[in-house]
Amino acid sequence: MHCRQGIGRSGLIAAGLLIAKGVGSAEAVERISKARHAPVPETSDQRAWIDSLAPSLIRVSGAKGRT
Repeated sequence: MHCRQGIGRSGLIAAGLLIAKGVGSAEAVERISKARHAPVPETSDQRAWIDSLAPSLIRVSGAKGRT
């Protein structure tokens, strides 16, 4: 998946998928940043969204993620 720069919207989706699979939000962001060779997500609002979404994704998927 890819958006214009590959670090904003696509980073949010990638983080959501990793979190749903049980990866903690901090680790998800670290993995994506490393893969993209750029800090992900692009803004502090996007990071807040990932952190606020994580508990819901974990509950829905049944994963035991770490935020």
